[in-house]
Amino acid sequence: MKKYLPIMIDISKKNILLIGGGKAASEKLRTLSQLNKRITAISPNFIEDFDNIDWIDFIYRKYQKGDLDNFDIVYV
Repeated sequence: MKKYLPIMIDISKKNILLIGGGKAASEKLRTLSQLNKRITAISPNFIEDFDNIDWIDFIYRKYQKGDLDNFDIVYV
């Protein structure tokens, strides 16, 4: 049986980072789009699900040590 941990976080003053640009990351886009907030995403490649999304700042490279600095929430 699956167990879930519901979490409610005030994101109004939080910087959010999404790591990944593939199918697993794209499944998070619906939830992230409801935040009405700019986020940053890091990946060497992004699948077409990410095309024409203007609320994401894209970084086209692999994750590097230190990328978590200045972010409050990391979505992996």
